[in-house]
Amino acid sequence: MRIMHSSSRSAMTQVWAVLLCTLTSAMAQSEKDILMEFYDSLDGNRWKDNTGWTEGKICDWKGITCFDLENPNSAGNEGVVKIDLESNDLNGDIPESFWSLPYLSQVQLGGNSISDAGFTGFSKDLSAPVTEIILSDNSIISIEGIGNAPSSLRTLHMTNNRISDEIPPELFELNMLRRLYLSFNEFSGEIPTEIGNMAGLREMFFYGNWLTGYLPSELGMLDNLEIVTFAENQLSGEIPTEVQNMRNLRVFSLHNNDPESGEHWGELPNFEDLIFLTELYLDGNAFSGQIPSRLLGHSNVTSELVTLGLSNNMLTGTVPGTLTHFKNLFIDVTGNFITGVSPRV
Repeated sequence: MRIMHSSSRSAMTQVWAVLLCTLTSAMAQSEKDILMEFYDSLDGNRWKDNTGWTEGKICDWKGITCFDLENPNSAGNEGVVKIDLESNDLNGDIPESFWSLPYLSQVQLGGNSISDAGFTGFSKDLSAPVTEIILSDNSIISIEGIGNAPSSLRTLHMTNNRISDEIPPELFELNMLRRLYLSFNEFSGEIPTEIGNMAGLREMFFYGNWLTGYLPSELGMLDNLEIVTFAENQLSGEIPTEVQNMRNLRVFSLHNNDPESGEHWGELPNFEDLIFLTELYLDGNAFSGQIPSRLLGHSNVTSELVTLGLSNNMLTGTVPGTLTHFKNLFIDVTGNFITGVSPRV
């Protein structure tokens, strides 16, 4: 049996203290190196505001927020948790190393001229614990590598970029994502059935792309969704009955007012199981038949403003009197073959 004397234990403690200090120092240097690469890659000398960058403490640089490693709820001088350089004339590619910042949680880089998000730098083993990525209003052409983003990611906001081709299957590996904003891009092809894997989603926006084919029935598996829009695409066909399973839905938008958009058809579903639905936009399609008498028949929001956009379809008959249970209803049926409105409405 070997007994460690107190002097030996003290020596070991000192060694660990030195190692910890060295590691902490190396990590801080690593953060600075990563941020300097970020600065150079995105033409930092030409930014609208680059106050402090390249000099002094990184936590004093424009757009950088740090926290206190010993008290994570307080601001501090080490540990970069947030970068906000929105509309600051960033131009170029985000380096892959950026996504390895050890404490990074929030990224706001919208409104710049970024062409590559650098998502291939994500690693399942070593990635920033990022929760929110906002890269809207840039010139990004791909989201390759996003499937390796950490499970901490809750918001991915990339509206108004130039992301093209089919929706990559790796996107649907983000099953902990809550908010997905990919409107006004150039996605094409059909909506993959793997979309049903994103069970945690609350909001999903694919407005204004070039998606084709039908809405997949797997969409109905997203029973936590509150807002969804596939409006102004090239989609067609009937609304799958499985949409009735999306019990938390508040906003559902498939309108196609642009003449170049697609066209949904078939009889209008009654949506009676969507008890929280307050906004329904189906304008500019080819839905036919009568407006169902049980439209939103089980609604729990009859005291709220409810908007039904049904204009420019092929609906016939009358607007049913059963809609009178809504105290504040706006319904647009112009451009159909509606012959009247029930006296009860």
